[in-house]
Amino acid sequence: GLGADIGGSIRIPAFMNGVFGHKPTGGLIPNAGQYPLPGADAMRMVTSGPLTRRAEDLWPLVRALAGPTPKSPEVLAIELGDPSAVSLEGLRVLDVDTNGVSRVDAELVKAQHRLADHLASRGARVERVSFEALKKSVLIWSAMLSSTGGKDFAVMLGDGESLSIGREFLRFLGGRSDFTGPSLALAAIEEIPKRFPGNTRELVAEGLALRRELEERIGDG
Repeated sequence: GLGADIGGSIRIPAFMNGVFGHKPTGGLIPNAGQYPLPGADAMRMVTSGPLTRRAEDLWPLVRALAGPTPKSPEVLAIELGDPSAVSLEGLRVLDVDTNGVSRVDAELVKAQHRLADHLASRGARVERVSFEALKKSVLIWSAMLSSTGGKDFAVMLGDGESLSIGREFLRFLGGRSDFTGPSLALAAIEEIPKRFPGNTRELVAEGLALRRELEERIGDG
């Protein structure tokens, strides 16, 4: 199957249903044909990607979907390597098992650590680390998305007019809303940066700093 992911819309359903979902690097796979699309500056935050029954089917689909097209100017001409040529020997792997706020089930943490230990046994350089900025990950994500412009999700839900999120949540609790809980939650999260513009600038700066920190910790390999 195909999905579109800007905050987990491929990865979370895949996880919940026991299949494999992949959000590719932004700018690798065209977004043309999706609806709704964010503003132009967010077109590399959202990306199309595959959902498959088996992990080994992800790569053939990514390879088939990748590549520039006139309908998606955000797509880059990225040269794809061969996954089978990647050596685990010396590969740097960061094992991050919490964002410091949300509780993760102990069984999931153990499963992640087992995978990290397996990679280490194959020669990878595994580091169990944490990132302080991840405590604000939802707010950072919302602020960075808001800063790109584009039509508000609440306006899209309201078919051109901003939806009253509070009233719609009450309708949802009573089983009378036309919208899902996650869609209303997304619309609500988008409202946060608008109410605190100063905080938005600070959060965007923290997000950029977190990106640099991740790139430095991961390095080239």
